[in-house]
Amino acid sequence: DKHTRREDIKEIITFLNRKYPESNLNYINMLSNYEKEDLWGKEIEYQIDNNGLILKPVVLPYDMYLYLKIRNEVFIKEQNIDSKIELNDIEEKSSYPFLIKYQNECIGTIRYRFLNDEIKIERFAVLKKYRSKGLGRKVFLFFVNMLKHKYNPCTITFNAQSYLKDF
Repeated sequence: DKHTRREDIKEIITFLNRKYPESNLNYINMLSNYEKEDLWGKEIEYQIDNNGLILKPVVLPYDMYLYLKIRNEVFIKEQNIDSKIELNDIEEKSSYPFLIKYQNECIGTIRYRFLNDEIKIERFAVLKKYRSKGLGRKVFLFFVNMLKHKYNPCTITFNAQSYLKDF
């Protein structure tokens, strides 16, 4: 009998996909090996405050769509950054991106990656209508503390436009 364990698993997954079509995307996400991903990856979120401010790892393809949509709005449209500079495949593959959500709306992005033995925070963006409300400051402080806790000891760097130097 040439029936293998792999064939058994394929049969089980095929059965589950037929019975629960939405499960297929979950299997694909689990194969991505995101370090904190659970079976239903869309449920991973970090609550920042009690007013609906949340940090959500980009896990699902739709998360990535929203993440890139916000970056396009802020960096490419508002700040006129060339899309070839903003969307760099090498950087994208080596980064850990997050969506910023406020009261169930995606309002911003932030990511980190390892660069020369440091953790570099990048692509921090908040949509225009949510700026000057203190949301970005809360997210940034939460994010830095989260990274310090996770990678202690570590050096964290951040570059920004000059108008943000007092942020």
